[in-house]
Amino acid sequence: MGMYPGKRLLILIVVLLMLIGYSSCDSDLPITPKPPPPPQRGHPLFQARMDFQTGDGPSAVFSTDLDGDGDNDLAVANHWSDNISVLLNNGDGTFQAAVNYGAGAYPVSVFSTDLDGDSDNDLAVANRDSDNISILLNNDDGTFQTAVNYSAGDGPRSVFSTDLDGDGDNDLTVANRYSDNISVLLNNGDGTFLAAVNYGTGDEPHSVFSTDLDDDGDNDLVAANTMSHNISVLLNNGDGTFLAAVNYGTRAYPLSVFSTDLDGDGDNDLAVANNSSGDIGSISVLLNNGDATFQAAVDYVAERSPYSVFSTDLDGDGDNELIVANRNSDNISVLLNNGDATFQTAVNYGAGDSPASIFSTDLDGDGDNDLAVANRDSDNISVLLNNGDATFQTAVTYGAGDGPFSVFSTDLDGDSDNDLAVANYNSTYISVLLNNGDGTFQTAVNYGVGNEPMSIFSTDLDDDGDNDLVVGNNKSANISVLLNNGDGTFLAAVDYNVCIGPRSVFSTDLDGDGDNDLTAANMDSDTISVLLNNGDGTFLAAVAYGAGDGPRSVFSTDLDGDGDNDLAVANWYSNKISILLNNGDGIFQELVTYGTGDEPISVLSTDLDGDGDNDLAIANYWSYNISVLLNNGDGTFQSAVNYGSVSRPPSVFSTDLDGDGDNDLAVANRFSDNISILLNTAND
Repeated sequence: MGMYPGKRLLILIVVLLMLIGYSSCDSDLPITPKPPPPPQRGHPLFQARMDFQTGDGPSAVFSTDLDGDGDNDLAVANHWSDNISVLLNNGDGTFQAAVNYGAGAYPVSVFSTDLDGDSDNDLAVANRDSDNISILLNNDDGTFQTAVNYSAGDGPRSVFSTDLDGDGDNDLTVANRYSDNISVLLNNGDGTFLAAVNYGTGDEPHSVFSTDLDDDGDNDLVAANTMSHNISVLLNNGDGTFLAAVNYGTRAYPLSVFSTDLDGDGDNDLAVANNSSGDIGSISVLLNNGDATFQAAVDYVAERSPYSVFSTDLDGDGDNELIVANRNSDNISVLLNNGDATFQTAVNYGAGDSPASIFSTDLDGDGDNDLAVANRDSDNISVLLNNGDATFQTAVTYGAGDGPFSVFSTDLDGDSDNDLAVANYNSTYISVLLNNGDGTFQTAVNYGVGNEPMSIFSTDLDDDGDNDLVVGNNKSANISVLLNNGDGTFLAAVDYNVCIGPRSVFSTDLDGDGDNDLTAANMDSDTISVLLNNGDGTFLAAVAYGAGDGPRSVFSTDLDGDGDNDLAVANWYSNKISILLNNGDGIFQELVTYGTGDEPISVLSTDLDGDGDNDLAIANYWSYNISVLLNNGDGTFQSAVNYGSVSRPPSVFSTDLDGDGDNDLAVANRFSDNISILLNTAND
């Protein structure tokens, strides 16, 4: 008998029983983890973002070809871990795991160019708390030598490199926030530098940029001064020395400045990100008169706390757009250029937690400019690919009960389409939403269960051909079983005791007798409870088995293609997924772990990419996203790719909701009292 009648569905994912043979709710059962094997206008410009892990506290990102293979890699300054992360591009806009290199104290800015004249791109890093610049020379393969440090001013906050003295090598300029000046370090031609010469700016310069502003063939300087609410322009004498600063007003608290031609007249204009004092920040645009004097600023609305600005052509029309990282609204704003340096209303795209830096270049080799964003508080980089075939469409929401915490989809009323069942945490009931047949849903109908229902699962428990419901009730430490009347309505719940804190429940045949048994992940006792089916939808008393570090979600399916059901578990406290492969007799191999987002709370498995094996989808509660880990076909998995959700997603489920043959995602959003539907475009 199959788990799901009707449509090919998802059967899937992960359970966690860690070691067979334990029969108490004791939390001190043994675990032996081991590391994983080596592993156009009117339309959205970008695919759903992908996140890549960095060091601790990424504050700045830069992209260029670091390993000489023709694609653009990433370099990230991590202020809390005092290092630089280098992520090499696989050639398609996805990236290898970060390799970290030591820098000074509290690195907050990184720039890459050829500093020693050997034709590869080296790194320069501004270290705020050690008052210096770290130079890391490239070994010509994207690996780097140990940092050499050069003194700058007090609190270096931004570094930029270009030829300042006209001798053909790249010099350095540094904005020193606490000494109110800019340091210029001229290159000796071999990647070593003369002592810094300082030039005054406004109050607390936070960002520096260099380009030719007065059209005389040398590179001038511009700095954004946070506390004097202006920018400073310093013109080059042609030899790497500079005239006194001339200041131009902006809005409150300018943090970042970028210069390029915005109005198509051939000179370089200025764009400034203003953090502002209210909830909404702004971008100031100052047009160049052609002689490095500038018109009064024109301001455009951004989101909360704009922290970094970048400009390039994003829509292929030949003019330069504005892109802004908004630190307090966890997103980026894209303002399309009308061609005359006036800009359309910002369109926002989600990023990670506290995006602090943005860079744009072609990351996937398709000829358009993509985005890389450094997310300071989620310790990762978000990559948004431009004009691709977006993996998931925008969410559509439906009302559920009070605090929806878990969602499951299968055919509940026998009409061959997949319905939804939702566990509502802040209540003692579940919601059932029947499908209209086109991926839209009827109003929820509620059924009583135990206290604090946190997980729901559906399969045929009594062998009558319809799908029943099982619910894990956290506060009452039991499982509710609701048998289906055959039409998508349900009998009153029958409750079975388990260990303390059942946060997740799953059903499949665990003992090979052809009926569907039950398993629950008990987070508060670090155990899995197994309840064997009598064959009629009633169950034997629970038996407990050791689990991982705070087992939060359990799912079971065949992950390695050998015909038996393997186990997977979401481990809340370690931000990992554990995989336990079945030896074929219900005994499982040692767990292998894979990284996820912050505090994974729900795991599910189905074929997401159409290659015939079961992949993983994980809801990450504190990083507000979904991790997708694609299966290599043998039960090992690729690194996670993350997709944004809505409000602290506690559960994810997958099945074909729109009838196009691929598996979509349904996500329960606890604090917004709704369900998000993400339609898969793999077959579009």
